[in-house]
Amino acid sequence: MPIAIVRPISNVTKSWKSSDRTFIDDEVTNPTIGGTSDANQADKNDDNEVEVYGCTPQGGTVTEVRIDILAKVEPASTTLKMTGSYTLGGTTGAAVEFTVTSTTAWYSYTWSGLSLDASSVCQIRLGTKDIVSSSAYLYVYVAYLTLTYTTLPSTRVVGGVWKGGRIR
Repeated sequence: MPIAIVRPISNVTKSWKSSDRTFIDDEVTNPTIGGTSDANQADKNDDNEVEVYGCTPQGGTVTEVRIDILAKVEPASTTLKMTGSYTLGGTTGAAVEFTVTSTTAWYSYTWSGLSLDASSVCQIRLGTKDIVSSSAYLYVYVAYLTLTYTTLPSTRVVGGVWKGGRIR
């Protein structure tokens, strides 16, 4: 089945200590480690906050959504909880929890068996969980969604990798 990668193109909410969609939209894909020169940052003041980033869906019907997040925490030997989810065509996927370590790494999850209309609202949702008593910082370097389609739509997407009728 055809796929397309969509990346953040706008901020819907900005509640973390340091947050801007341009910090996490680098065209780096899992498993490559890169795009670490800037990051969205969360600390204990951002406990249980969800950042929401807009993306551009291509239309059509999506059967699978995969989220990929490149992240780490500081200081060393620390872990924090982070959640990841999506909204597509009015449906929000159940948030998935990741335990982020002090090593820069990819965190991924796939929601499958879907039948979602991808002609409207597309969002990447990243959250913090239970960090209120921690002195650690969460750094998110890259986040994107990979959408699997029943058939690939013919429209061109701004902010994604869908270019002129083919996947790049």
